[in-house]
Amino acid sequence: METKSLSSVQQAFKSKASMDSRIFLPNIDLDEELGHFVSQIERNTFSILSIRQKLSMMKKNGADFEEEAKAKINMFEQQIASIDRQVLGKFEAFHSRIDQMEQLAFQPYLFHPTRSVVISNTHMISSVYYSPEFLYIGTDTSKILVYNTKNLQLFQELGPFDDLPILQIGIVIHGEDPLFAIITPFKVLRVCSPQRPSYIKTFNTDKFCTWPSNLNSQFCLAIGTDDGTRLFHKDLLSYEDIRFQALLMAGGQDTIVLVSQSEAIVYSTEGKPQESQRFQLNAPPKLLTVSRSFFCIACDEYISLFHFDGAQTIVSTSTITQFLFSYELYFFRISDEMVVEVHDSFMKRHVSMIGSRSWSPHESQKAPAAVCIADATFVTAKDCKCVIWT
Repeated sequence: METKSLSSVQQAFKSKASMDSRIFLPNIDLDEELGHFVSQIERNTFSILSIRQKLSMMKKNGADFEEEAKAKINMFEQQIASIDRQVLGKFEAFHSRIDQMEQLAFQPYLFHPTRSVVISNTHMISSVYYSPEFLYIGTDTSKILVYNTKNLQLFQELGPFDDLPILQIGIVIHGEDPLFAIITPFKVLRVCSPQRPSYIKTFNTDKFCTWPSNLNSQFCLAIGTDDGTRLFHKDLLSYEDIRFQALLMAGGQDTIVLVSQSEAIVYSTEGKPQESQRFQLNAPPKLLTVSRSFFCIACDEYISLFHFDGAQTIVSTSTITQFLFSYELYFFRISDEMVVEVHDSFMKRHVSMIGSRSWSPHESQKAPAAVCIADATFVTAKDCKCVIWT
């Protein structure tokens, strides 16, 4: 009985195990499944490669487009620059022709005395400067007499400053509200206003220069310092320094020329001042003048003429030069007589004369005490008389 029961149980377990194997362990074709899996990987690989190819193509097309765009932009910029150069060239040619017409119209040998001013005999004239608005006269009593150029009436009297003669006058700010600079042997530079007598700005220096109205510059005043030269902007507050101690200095068209005992250096002032030319000197310099296209340095026995294009000329002189100044294409020289030599800067014309050795608008034929040329007007001064030549 027990043996039969045990046999029944074993049979039941075998039937259950057979059923479980059919449920949880189905028959799998491994080769088919593996082939399916490999095909799926291949399809995915091809998809990935296709995407990479598309991305690479897009990148290449983007680079080509970027290069083409840059090339187009560069071409447009070149065309714009070419148009700018053409327009600028036209305007420069136009202004050059106007300047040339003005220069050719300026005929200094036709100068003759037209008006004069006589100051009180309590003063003696020591310096002079002319502008379209005012005539400035410096005296040996350290005063500045300002005359209205329209009627030659006394407009303002400034000073005395330090009881020493006014050695030099220069216009710092041109226009309807001008500023002018003066210096005396006391080595103090003063900037003053003819319309605001209380306005005085001082600098400690023994030399200075300004720029004439016909020569443009971003600077308006240059002074000598202990270690070089200082160039002031038109606010008289901001400045640029040049590490060069000058014996002589003069302002030109967007330039300043600084001269030592042995060399002359031209600095461009269009941006930050920088050296553009350097010239060696063979003799100690005495006087300096700068014009639009050249500058001159007077020595004891000759005048050196330097063009900004590099050309140099020596002009021999038989007498010592007491005054040297320039305007447009000409430079002017006065020695020991009241006669002005007029030299063409290109040395193409014979030397002409202003004045006569047999006649003078002043009381004597000797050289004047002060001379100035500005705005196509020539001024000489001696003793108590100032003569305007036009």
